[in-house]
Amino acid sequence: MKEIVAVMKEIFLVVILLAFVGGGLKKTNEKKKKMEEAVLESGKAIILNPEFAAAYYNRGVVKYSLNNLDEAISDFDRANKLDPEFENPIKN
Repeated sequence: MKEIVAVMKEIFLVVILLAFVGGGLKKTNEKKKKMEEAVLESGKAIILNPEFAAAYYNRGVVKYSLNNLDEAISDFDRANKLDPEFENPIKN
C-alpha cells in the first residue's frame, strides 16, 4: 500500500505541475482541463488513502484555482483535521 501511495503522490505532483506550468497567465481550455484532471487524480489518491492530508490540501489548491471555493474550503478543512500542519489558507 505504501508503494501505491508513493506512486500516486508522484503522479499527482506531476499533474499539478502540468496544470500550473506553461500557457502564460491566461486560463486556456487545455489548462483548465489539466487542472480538472489534477482534481480527479487527487480524488484517486484519496480513495487509495483517505488519510492522505496532502491530497486533500493539493486538491483544495486546484479547486480554489478553478474558483470552486466551497469545495476548496472543505478540502482544506479536511486536510487540517488529518494533519494540523495543513492550515486552511482561506480564512472563513
